[in-house]
Formats: sequence, structure tokens, C-alpha cells
Amino acid sequence: MRTIKDVQFDLKQWGNFWARQEEGQGYSSKSNVQAIKEACEVDCASSSTLYLFNNSADSIHVPVHIERIDNSLEILNHQCKIALRQRYINKGAILYFSDRPTFLFWIRKAERELL
Repeated sequence: MRTIKDVQFDLKQWGNFWARQEEGQGYSSKSNVQAIKEACEVDCASSSTLYLFNNSADSIHVPVHIERIDNSLEILNHQCKIALRQRYINKGAILYFSDRPTFLFWIRKAERELL
């Protein structure tokens, strides 16, 4: 049987993972289309265009447990998703809520729905 603490632990892992990705370590600096365009501009028959595609951020490997949490968040309403994002990815910045009690209400509601 899962508890609120289990849910909060999972959400902290989820938030830390996606926060790291948003810091620039996981998002591609170039789109695939841009990389292909550059390859064609430097002549597609070039001996090596690998440097255009050699960006480790081009494909994010999402661990299974993070993907499971992502999937479970899909059932939540929009306010719950925003609250979880603010709490666990943005580390508690209250940007979209009028006050702290409203923010905490949506956090608690989301955590209860994830039990």
C-alpha cells in the first residue's frame, strides 16, 4: 500500500530528472530539421556530417520509473499538473496561483489522486 510519502518521493525523483533536462543537459540545441539543412548546405556527399548530429541531447533517455510517473500524471487536471510542476521541477516557485494556500490545495489534491 502506497502512502503520501511514497508519492512525494517519486515526485521528487521525477522533478529532479526533468529539472536537469530543462537546465540544458537534455534538450537538443538543434532540431533534426536544422541539422539536416546544415548537412545539405555543406554538401550531403561530404565525407562526414556526423558532427552535425553528434549531440548527446538529441535523444533523451527517460528511465522507466520516470516514464511511469509521467503516464500517471496524464489523468490529473490542469491545475494539479501546474502545481506539481511548480513544486517539484521549479522547486516551489508559486507563479500561477493567487496565494500559497491555493497552491498547497492543488498540490495535496494531486498527491492524493496519485495514491
